[in-house]
Amino acid sequence: MGNRQSVTSGQVLVSSLLLSGRPGDHFSTHVTLDATAPTGTYYVQLLQGSATVPANGSVTFLHEPRTVEHTSGIPDEIVFDDEPGGVGFRVGLSIVLSTSQFPKTEAGPYMLVDGSIQ
Repeated sequence: MGNRQSVTSGQVLVSSLLLSGRPGDHFSTHVTLDATAPTGTYYVQLLQGSATVPANGSVTFLHEPRTVEHTSGIPDEIVFDDEPGGVGFRVGLSIVLSTSQFPKTEAGPYMLVDGSIQ
């Protein structure tokens, strides 16, 4: 069994983040949708199957997208929790803030990300 690795955007707002460029296990990812994001509906997508953040279009989800009805001025918290055993992913894993549920259409850089993978 390998060691868990923390993957984070730090204090930098992003629209997407590559969590891993290789196969592994996902344990948890915590996303904060920043208060500066415009009011609207967003979808936080945890995507597998690519060694990079996939281009807009057809993607493969590790979990169903999380819908966020966001109000500007108020941050939102979204958590993908696969503790304690983790969920395996193939090739790679990335997280994306999208303006559409299916397929991926990247929104602006409005999220902070903190993930745990192995």
